[in-house]
Amino acid sequence: MRSDARSDGFILYTVLGMVALLSTVFVTISIAARNSVEGIATTQADLADNALLQAGLHMAGYQLVVLRRTLAAVDGQEIRLDGGVVRLGVSSDAGKADLNGSDRLVLAAAYRASGLEAMEPETFAARIIDWRDADDTPSPGGAEQADYGAAGLPFGPGNRAFASIEELRWVLGVSVTDIEALSGLLTVFNPLGRLSLTAAEPRLVAALEGMDETRMALIDSARDVTDPAVLTALLSQLAESAQFFSIDPPTVFRVSIAAEATGSARRAIVEAVIIPPVDDGEPFLIADWKRRVSG
Repeated sequence: MRSDARSDGFILYTVLGMVALLSTVFVTISIAARNSVEGIATTQADLADNALLQAGLHMAGYQLVVLRRTLAAVDGQEIRLDGGVVRLGVSSDAGKADLNGSDRLVLAAAYRASGLEAMEPETFAARIIDWRDADDTPSPGGAEQADYGAAGLPFGPGNRAFASIEELRWVLGVSVTDIEALSGLLTVFNPLGRLSLTAAEPRLVAALEGMDETRMALIDSARDVTDPAVLTALLSQLAESAQFFSIDPPTVFRVSIAAEATGSARRAIVEAVIIPPVDDGEPFLIADWKRRVSG
């Protein structure tokens, strides 16, 4: 009897162990299956979002580059597609100060317009120029290798062009929060450095030396003008302030696309920079692409 009892007990424990093992396997398979289904759903949502974002980006690029529509005509468009809706926001970096191409007066105006007060606007401009130029001679108010060393920094000016505005974090006296304040006023996609008369950033215009209400009104009236002759006439009325501007139409565009797929509660957003093509193979190129999802 004892032998049979021990045998029955052993069999019972074995069966219970197998049941527990099978239960664990079942739960593991269930979790894996659920994660797989959720992963597929997420992938499908991403594909739907990306399709809408790509469609929106190409519609914006086609209107701006091929049809040469004005920024005002494209900005704020809401386009309904089979898979959802996209909303277009456009501006042009041709209206911003360029870290590599703008002179000290335009760069100083950008710092002044940002509201930052950590340094004088002229000091900021001089440090930008010292960073990008090839020599080690500091500009008035600027900073070269010795100044960075005196500040305890292990590096100095790059003596090269800025690749992005994020590289400002290496410039003496510029913080990450400063870059956020400056981001809407600076670019590396306006190499000629002058501000497009039809796309100039209003805050930047207001901060330029010699700017007054009359000149600001002239610039504001140019925003929807496409006739070069009219733009030339407006530019001549700006007198000495004309040095800051160009009548060339914008060729670089910053586009924001917000996409909402049908039946989805989330919104996918992409910010991209459209630049002219290097050959005739494509109507335009994408120089920058940042995607995020909300909701």
